Order: sequence, then structure tokens, then C-alpha cells
Amino acid sequence: MFCTHLKGQIGFSLDGGYAEYVTVPASSLFLIPADIPFEEAAIITDAVATPYRALTSKVRIQPEQTLAVIGAGGLGLHAIQIARAFGARVTAVDISEKALSKAKEVGAEKTFQITNDAPTNDILKLSGGDGFDAVMDFVGKPAIQELGLTLLKVAGKFVAVGYNLVDPFQVHSLLLVSRELEIYGSRACGRKDLKETIDLVSSGKVKPVVVESYPLGDANVALRKLDQGDLVGRSVLVPGKIPGLVQGKGTKGK
Repeated sequence: MFCTHLKGQIGFSLDGGYAEYVTVPASSLFLIPADIPFEEAAIITDAVATPYRALTSKVRIQPEQTLAVIGAGGLGLHAIQIARAFGARVTAVDISEKALSKAKEVGAEKTFQITNDAPTNDILKLSGGDGFDAVMDFVGKPAIQELGLTLLKVAGKFVAVGYNLVDPFQVHSLLLVSRELEIYGSRACGRKDLKETIDLVSSGKVKPVVVESYPLGDANVALRKLDQGDLVGRSVLVPGKIPGLVQGKGTKGK
């Protein structure tokens, strides 16, 4: 996560994100337990392990902590499940009623649909009035970042996981200093995080949210649907039958 010269990010710095086959070092492989379907395993490294690291290393999630998850999408839905597995009390915030319905289904105690430009006080009421112990932002837009900071209690933690490539993150210095807020960025996961996340999924405490799968040749169809905001969860590209693999049943170490 801290490397300044990334060379091994397949699909970013290396071609192969949508390849049928790709060569990687053996040290990069992790066992997929037999009880995790292949399609669900496919999204663990990003959609599940990324919020896992943010919650465990940045939020340092604890039982009974109050957490606001802004953006109940592919990562946010798994953040809710992970936080609930640690005993936290989670409020999901989104603009989509469909996404919030799913958030409730996977464990959010409370939900709030943003329908206006000034929802702060209404969301604060869901925290009990004093603000949340932590806010996780999976959206990355300035207005949402500003909202997230105002939802924190004194000494609360804001963790940015979502980002955009254009608009800067701006913080009011008086708010930051007077309330002693903590702001973190969190990117991807490490090997330890991934191993612990796989174990969490295998135990049944977290269920990867895969809503549909496509053959590799329909990658653009899947991307268009993602761009339109129609997905609540993750879609998966399936490259075809892989030798030694029973589709949907896990690898049993093969």
C-alpha cells in the first residue's frame, strides 16, 4: 500500500486485468477455501479486503462504536458487514433507495437517503445527536467529504476510501482543530489483511455481494451497467472454464 513505484498492479500498471490467463509470482497466490464460490472469491481482494483494512487499521473498529458508511455500493456494503461482525453499530447513507435497502439487508442498523443539500442535522439524529465515532467515505466527492466531517463527534475519525481525480479534498481548519478530528486515507490491503478477510468470508460472517456475472466477452456490457449506476454490489467477469476448477465451488487448493 505504501510503495511509491507501483509495478505489479494488474489492470493499472500492467496489462492483464481482463485476460483469460495471467502469470504472477507464486508468492502472490492465496488459497480459496472450498466453501467460497469462485465468483465470490473474485471480489474479495478489492471489495471486501479494502474496507476490511480501513476498518481494522484506520477506524480500529470496536464493539458498540457508531459508524456512518457513506456510499452503500460495492465496497460500502462489505464495510457494513465487516463492522457488524466486529459488533459496531452502523448507519448507511446514500442517495439510492435501492442501495439503502440492500444495506439494511446486510446489517445496517439505520439508513438515511440524501434528498437535499443540507442533511447533516437529520443524519446526526441517527447517531444519538453527538455525532459518530467514525465516518467512512466511499464516494470521494467534496460535498460528501464535507458532510462526513460534520457528522463526527469530538475526536472522531474520517476515513477516505473513495476518491476522484479532479476535485480536491478541502477541510475547514477550524472544524479540524477545534474538534480534534482525525483524517485518514486508506488504499487497498496487505497480505495479512487479505488472509484475515478470506477467513472472515469462509466463516460466514461476511457474504460477498455478487449480483451478476458475465462472460469475459461481455466486459463492456458490464462496464456500461456499472457506469450507469444500476449495480448494487459487484458484477464478475468469468473467463470460462479453468482447468482444475469447479465453477462456483472453490478450488480446494488447486
